[in-house]
Amino acid sequence: MDSSSWVFSSLLPAEDLTNHEYYTSSSSPTYKALPGNTWSITYEDDSSASGIVGTDTVTLGGTTVTNQGIELADTISWQFQNGSADGLLGLAFDSLNNGKYIELSSTLA
Repeated sequence: MDSSSWVFSSLLPAEDLTNHEYYTSSSSPTYKALPGNTWSITYEDDSSASGIVGTDTVTLGGTTVTNQGIELADTISWQFQNGSADGLLGLAFDSLNNGKYIELSSTLA
C-alpha cells in the first residue's frame, strides 16, 4: 500500500505531460536522488502511477520543509493523463509508504 505524495515529472513521456504542470528534478538545486528507491500504486478505479523517489525542498501552504521525500512519476495511467491533476497529495503514515522516507504529513504534524 502506498498513500504517498507524488508528482508528474519530466521523466514521463511528452504526450503524458500535455496540459499538465510537472516537476523537473534537474532544475532544482536542492533535489537529491535516492538510488534504488521506486514506488508504484494502483487505486480503486484502476488508475495507477509509478516512478522513482528523491528528496527536495517542498513548500505547502507557506510552510517549507527541506529534504522531504517526493515521488516522481515516470509512468501514469490514462486516467491521470486525461485528468486535471498533476499528482497527488497523500497523507499516509510513514509505515505505509514504500519509498522508505518520512511522509509530508508526518513532517508537517
